[in-house]
Amino acid sequence: GQPCAVGMDIARRGDLTVITVLENIFGLWIAREIIELQNVKFSDQMAELARVMRQYRVVCAAIDQTGMGEKFVEDAKDLFGKERVAGILFTGPAKLNMATALKEAMEDRKLLIPVSVELRGDLHSVKRVQGASGAPRLVADRSEVEGSHADRFWSLALAVLASAGEVVDFSLCASAGTTAGAALNDYESTDRGWGTVTRVAN
Repeated sequence: GQPCAVGMDIARRGDLTVITVLENIFGLWIAREIIELQNVKFSDQMAELARVMRQYRVVCAAIDQTGMGEKFVEDAKDLFGKERVAGILFTGPAKLNMATALKEAMEDRKLLIPVSVELRGDLHSVKRVQGASGAPRLVADRSEVEGSHADRFWSLALAVLASAGEVVDFSLCASAGTTAGAALNDYESTDRGWGTVTRVAN
């Protein structure tokens, strides 16, 4: 397989844990798999991440390290290697940077994502507002997407962040445009579009 980047937004109760897998096909990042877990034990969440790390050629996995994610990230680094796992603290500036990078990737048409009402709802639920101090901050309306507090958004943003470490040099690819187009034809387009969305709830 081609190089992959993984983003994982962590939750335990109520909100979703979402794992997004992006695969690099000649500079285009394709969402190969999006896994949604709700009310799932951390041990089972780690088992699902382990399955992803085995199945795909993961260059980097960016994981939400905020709060309950602290120990999860430590354990993931022990299991998969510090060079492949990055813990991300969701500070205000970090969230703005990730959201901006995701917005730019989508505007530059560097992402192919599944046709999903839930994912689209999450992407539209995050809004930039001006805080009391005048500094911009991001807010998400939980009611717009049932069972999610923009969790799909942040998982995708983390995957885009993880993808920043993998750069494809087009000068190494003969007829890169033609080759990329042929490679994309190998992907099956389903009623959900590119990739798959899997939901697991306990």
